Amino acid sequence: MLDDEQRARHGQREEIAASERRNAVLAGEVEELRSQIDVLEKTRKMADTELREISERIADLTNANAALLAAKKKTELELQSLHVRTTDISIIFVHREIFLPARRCASEVFAVIACPSVCLSVRPSQAGIVSKQLNVGSQKQRSKDSSFTM
Repeated sequence: MLDDEQRARHGQREEIAASERRNAVLAGEVEELRSQIDVLEKTRKMADTELREISERIADLTNANAALLAAKKKTELELQSLHVRTTDISIIFVHREIFLPARRCASEVFAVIACPSVCLSVRPSQAGIVSKQLNVGSQKQRSKDSSFTM
């Protein structure tokens, strides 16, 4: 019986030692899991911070994009306005380049037709002056005629 008791105690001691080894292994695993939890918690906090920063950056870029789109629209409208004004100005220049010389030429031809004797003695540089004088004279004559017909 003594042998049986010693064997039982020896078995129990071995079980206790094995339990302590398992306990130590499990305590090491628990400590390792806690450190992993700490690392994961720090990583999560950093990810949350980065997410907030990215969200703020997206909001800033969205606002900047909206401002740029508004500026683009305004610039396009100004460009259209300038195009219309440029077209108007080019029409005025075409008018000046084509119609005004033609008008002067017509005035000079009229001066020659209206009073050939005067125009023969006038130099070409004075033809415009003579035609203006003749135009003024013909306008006076027309006003006299219109007042006479009333």
